[in-house]
Amino acid sequence: MSIDDITDKILDFNNSSSSNTLSSLSTGNTRIPPQQRKLSHLVSNSPSSKLYQKSFEDDNVTNNTSDINNKHKNLNKPTNDELTTRIKSIQQLADRTIDSILKGLPLERSFGYLNYEFTKLCRYKHVEQSKLSDLIFEKIINDFKTNLKPSIIEILHDNYQDTDSIIQSVKNFLNLFTNWYFRMSDLSKVFIYLDNHYLVQHRTKHPIMSFAIDLFINEVFVEDKQLAKKVLNTEFQLLCKWREQIEIEMEIDDDDDEENDLINMDVIDQSLSFTTVLVDLHNQGFKFDFNEQLLSSIITHYNHLKISWLKNDPTTYLSKVLGTINENLRFFKAVGKNINFIKNLFMKLRWNLIFYDFNNLLPKVLPSLLKNEQELGIIYQYCCHSVEDFGYDSISIFIYQWGVYTKSVFESIVDVYDKSTKSSNNNVIEQVVNKYKELISLIITSLPDNDKFEFEVRNSLIKTINNTTSINSMIIYQLCKYCDNFFKGKSSSLLFPEFEKNVLIIFKSINNKQDFINFYKKDLSKRLLLLNQKFKFENEQKFINSLIKVVGENDDVLSLTVMFKDLTDSKDIYKSLITVPTANYTLLNNSFEFNPLILEKKQWPNIPNNEDLHEFKLPVVLQDILTEMTNQYQTLDVKYKNRQLDWTNYKLHQITMSAQFDQGEKEITGNLLQIVLLLLFTAEDDNGYTIEQLSSMTGINNTQFLTKIVNSITNDKYAILRYDGNRYYYNSSFKDKSTRIKLPMIKELSRSEQQQQQQEKQVKANRDDEIKSCVVKIMKQERQLTIIELLNKSISVLQNRRPVTMTNLKTIIENLIELEYLKRDDHNKNIIIYIP
Repeated sequence: MSIDDITDKILDFNNSSSSNTLSSLSTGNTRIPPQQRKLSHLVSNSPSSKLYQKSFEDDNVTNNTSDINNKHKNLNKPTNDELTTRIKSIQQLADRTIDSILKGLPLERSFGYLNYEFTKLCRYKHVEQSKLSDLIFEKIINDFKTNLKPSIIEILHDNYQDTDSIIQSVKNFLNLFTNWYFRMSDLSKVFIYLDNHYLVQHRTKHPIMSFAIDLFINEVFVEDKQLAKKVLNTEFQLLCKWREQIEIEMEIDDDDDEENDLINMDVIDQSLSFTTVLVDLHNQGFKFDFNEQLLSSIITHYNHLKISWLKNDPTTYLSKVLGTINENLRFFKAVGKNINFIKNLFMKLRWNLIFYDFNNLLPKVLPSLLKNEQELGIIYQYCCHSVEDFGYDSISIFIYQWGVYTKSVFESIVDVYDKSTKSSNNNVIEQVVNKYKELISLIITSLPDNDKFEFEVRNSLIKTINNTTSINSMIIYQLCKYCDNFFKGKSSSLLFPEFEKNVLIIFKSINNKQDFINFYKKDLSKRLLLLNQKFKFENEQKFINSLIKVVGENDDVLSLTVMFKDLTDSKDIYKSLITVPTANYTLLNNSFEFNPLILEKKQWPNIPNNEDLHEFKLPVVLQDILTEMTNQYQTLDVKYKNRQLDWTNYKLHQITMSAQFDQGEKEITGNLLQIVLLLLFTAEDDNGYTIEQLSSMTGINNTQFLTKIVNSITNDKYAILRYDGNRYYYNSSFKDKSTRIKLPMIKELSRSEQQQQQQEKQVKANRDDEIKSCVVKIMKQERQLTIIELLNKSISVLQNRRPVTMTNLKTIIENLIELEYLKRDDHNKNIIIYIP
């Protein structure tokens, strides 16, 4: 609910009528206060026609009318003695009537008769009206001081032991007040002519009800400070109980009857009735201090409650606060408080419960607040108006704590991954990206029109990713792995636009983007070389173009596009150069197909490592093909004449061959090394080969690596060779449903962790080179600096990309001194000098 909702729904007084009179009291079990009592029937400027009767003057006038128009029986004019007797009799009746009403006794005659008699008395002489009003006021004052006020003092206390005692005192007070109020109302009805024709128009006197209410206010709240304190103290203690009941009501389920029994409806009903009476009394001229004391008691109580709310469960704190604000505004609107009081209360509750210690409160409640978009939107709107309402810039605090929170969220994801098994099902990139999108979505829906929140999310991600070298290296490694899985088709459910968006979120946050590009380039080369027959280049090329848009055009990133050009040229130009050598024409003519890949070496990473294959023996028929291809290439163009083609990346060559089994002929596709091994075996060879013999025949001296090659063609799925514990044999009984077999890749060392460690070392080495370059550049420009100045200047430049430790920086400076790039001054060792 926004501030506008609250002001529209809770603070809207346009549809409610206001009155300066007291509301009637209710003892029913309802939370809505009774309809306000209107005293218009007591303050009317003209009496009811039904109550009008002839006075003594009317008799005299009647006697003087003409006989033609006389429709009433003429009365004989009374003598003075008779008139005096009748006046005295009515006066005595008035005295008894006043006493009967004040004592709550039955009246001698009906209201109509009494009205008739007292109207004649008032119309007899003006002085009779003055005497009668003085008599009424005197008796009201005497009755109030003698009966009502002592009773009120007796039932009220300074401190109450429990809720029941408060409720009983309030009920007794309301009963006393209600009975007294109705007696004053009866007096107004009986003496209605006096009220409407004399007291209403009098300059110093007031109508009976107004006089009575003023008397009550003066005697209870103005003149007797001790009694006023008791009444207000009872009200404040009762409202404390009401607030506790509201808290219970907000926590329970409305459909749970057992929990509903916990609510004390007496507290709620009596709070509404008692507060309504006090508000109406206060509105009659505002003669006593009520608003300030009421506000003070409310805020004091909530200052105690908020401590327990935060201590017991910070996650529900703001829910309770917002519910509390809503209930208080509804309550005080219902009891008749004006809009100025309610707005004042609204501001004080917001300040004390939310903004008073906002910087310390927000970290405790923010995680739970973000799970409730409606409450988040309300708090955000409150913050947007805090400068206007309180002169307090809470939005800046909100943005700062938002940044602290988002950074902790990203760090927790990275830390959990770093301590986990790092399995493929726990991809840190997906988790970080999903959390980033979740936060951005939250900003759009609940924190609109403020770009600083989005900036804090991006800044938090940047700080997390570049916080340490190990985290930075891990993120780069995982991002490369994420890209590799997608382009290899292992993320089938992910569409390219979404993938590209995810990667760019992380990539833009990496300070050392060049390190990612270098490692990505290695993975790209493997995909292009090993999967080139079925690899779809379009998406990868689009992705590289997106990287170029971020970092701009440079040699390293443009080399990625050169790699694609090499593949295109190999397919479109170099394939046509192949001819079958004459010596092998008969053997290869019917089944020969060669797809050469000629790559510019400086643009391609040096992969894979061929240290174990220096003495590898390539079959003669294949060697002849490669020699012929080299000759054709060198004659293609003058600029190619002196170029040498290196075919020794044997691990990259793919060969398809035919093999006969008992089940029939099958095509086997595998790595060159796998196929060379298979070519050594024939179905007629019953002796088989040991691993040592295979090593001698192939020139692969690393038996551990050779064993892994052999194992790739003796596994359970593709048992093309069989092993008896000592020798390997051709397995002619091999069976498979497919006629085309794709051998698995050779398993080398544990790739995942080893590669990540290598990448981390490489990132550190790159960082050290960057620091060296920075120090030398600074010294070349400055020529001479103190060690402190050099450290400060270096840090100011380097920390823009990634944090640098003072220890590492000092070590590199010492290395530069040893390498004679720098030297120390002979007279002052703290001065560093550049050596040209």
